[in-house]
Amino acid sequence: MTMKQVKQIVDMFSDDLGIQSPYEQIKWVEGSPIVSTQLPAGDLLSALNGLLGHSVREFGRYRGLDDQGVEVDERNAAFDTLGVFLEHRYGQPISNLEANSPWCDFYETADDQLVFFANEFLHLRDDSAKFFNCAHNSDAIRKAIGKYTSEQIEQFSTEHGQCGYKVRSYQEWQNTPMYDAISQRKLLDIREQSTGSKTYPTAKYRPLEGIKVLDLTHVVAGATAGRVLAENGADVISVRHPHFPQLLSMQVLNGWGKRHIFLDYKTEFGLKKLKSLIAQADVLIFGYHHDALSSVGLSKQALRMLNPNLIYAEINAFGPDGPWKFNRGWEQNGQCVAGVADVWHKECGERKVFPYLVNDVGTGLMCALNVVQSLLKQVGAQAGFVESYASLAKTSSILMGAYDSTTQVQEAKPISQEDYFNYVFEQDSTLGPITRIRPAYRLEKTPTQANRGLTIQGYHDPNIEFEPVIGYQDIEEKPLQNLDNYSGLELGKFGISAQYVPGVKIY
Repeated sequence: MTMKQVKQIVDMFSDDLGIQSPYEQIKWVEGSPIVSTQLPAGDLLSALNGLLGHSVREFGRYRGLDDQGVEVDERNAAFDTLGVFLEHRYGQPISNLEANSPWCDFYETADDQLVFFANEFLHLRDDSAKFFNCAHNSDAIRKAIGKYTSEQIEQFSTEHGQCGYKVRSYQEWQNTPMYDAISQRKLLDIREQSTGSKTYPTAKYRPLEGIKVLDLTHVVAGATAGRVLAENGADVISVRHPHFPQLLSMQVLNGWGKRHIFLDYKTEFGLKKLKSLIAQADVLIFGYHHDALSSVGLSKQALRMLNPNLIYAEINAFGPDGPWKFNRGWEQNGQCVAGVADVWHKECGERKVFPYLVNDVGTGLMCALNVVQSLLKQVGAQAGFVESYASLAKTSSILMGAYDSTTQVQEAKPISQEDYFNYVFEQDSTLGPITRIRPAYRLEKTPTQANRGLTIQGYHDPNIEFEPVIGYQDIEEKPLQNLDNYSGLELGKFGISAQYVPGVKIY
């Protein structure tokens, strides 16, 4: 970590928010990077963790809690992006094979460009295979994609809800309408839609206790935001559609601290229940493409009618503006369109995306930061209904904006047993003992931990109501005792886990 760059990023976001930089108020624990690169990924993640910890502390102070210190561990911040790769249940890796497919790879196009498809879900793969009239194997896909230009591939993705995009340099990205749309907005895109104010009762134990959060997200980025809020005391109900694909490993990663229900919004009961939860919520995190709730009659205007003081936090691939605002995309797509993957290709000499989830985790932290800053705006009598937006493409744009090709590469320190003992612990859940990664920022007096243990989607009755947990539950965090008990913890070429022994699939 280069403290100069961390400070620059913290100061940049603080100027954007119109607040005094909290850099000097935060204790920074420097550590070696886990990947050798000029990309300031660790610096960005550390800065976002620090800003989030500071914002949570400030909201806690408003609610009557004592002031407290904030500490950020830089190596822990990078390690946090590997959570989905390091999950174990009874010592065996939780299988992520359902997301592995030749439709998640780089392919050359007719105009000699590279595109990356991130079709992690089966229905996306099937739709692509039908359109390109090819089988689900790399050779067939390569031949089929090679008949189209990169522009045609992106047009196909726009028109058919697919996830294939050209690999661009940052300079190429800066010449696109999407970059223009993203760069015209603030770093933290918080838009107050109505004047007013809201009061929140005095907190007894935790900064976000009693804050009611409705989590309509999936996969990693949006679900990360909900988990982070839950770890600071928020009451989070995760809602997903019963017929939408579910990736177990992603549910395990970010299911901690939440209650989980299925609702079919197209049924009378499902839509009525969803509206009831929205009307009661303080925060709605929405993690699908822009304005998708309008399809069930829940436009922004309808949301304001239901709840005039709602904080609406949208998080997706490309944000609410520009020609791709309705497009879908994943971690890898955000990296590829904005230049991150291009830099990494040149650094590592291989066709690979950057090897940890800087977009997903970074965007999730920005979404959570948007929420806490929106809460502070409400109690400062500056806003009633508040909209905010975070996107994978924007996170990559911020990362590339901070990138300096003349920066000296910091040599990575390979992941060691010491790292596992420092940053990974085991916690009991309804699925049995599961390994987790510790939060990278720590509050001195209000520990950052999940008040509710892990359950998977659909575990709870859909008739549940918000029911805050006050204080702390005794959810024991067990340190790892012997790494020999955990299969598949092999260290790869670039300092991260590269091979995994298949574990038991859990449904």
